[in-house]
Amino acid sequence: MKSTRSPVINRSGYSLVEIAISLLIISLLVLTFMSAFSLSAKINAKSKRITDSSFAAHNLMEELVYLSKTMSFNETLDYLESRFTTIDSSPGVYSYAGDSGGYYFRIEIQDIQGSGLYKVLVLAFEDTNCTQPDASMESLLCWVIEDGEMQ
Repeated sequence: MKSTRSPVINRSGYSLVEIAISLLIISLLVLTFMSAFSLSAKINAKSKRITDSSFAAHNLMEELVYLSKTMSFNETLDYLESRFTTIDSSPGVYSYAGDSGGYYFRIEIQDIQGSGLYKVLVLAFEDTNCTQPDASMESLLCWVIEDGEMQ
């Protein structure tokens, strides 16, 4: 007698289509995370550049504050001319530019007429193109005269 039982087919395991679909889904997830990590690395690099530029601009501003307390205004201008290139020296406005500590700086000092104060602006650039500053510091300073009195 013939058996009416159907032969047993082993259905454990996955078909080739199921494996291909699961690999596609995993690939898409991996690509999504990789692009997120790449973007994160770019943002971290830009943040580091801005932080370093801010620190460099802050140090230069601190140096100018120190010079305003220990030198006359003209001595400070002579000092800046020895370190940087003069780019503008119209009456009441003094501008310098140059490299220092791996950054390109632009320093602008503007006399605020009749107040004895000077507006000092320090811009830090990563390169010499000077299209957009990575950092800037601004302050009002009052220089001393040779005898130690305030101007």
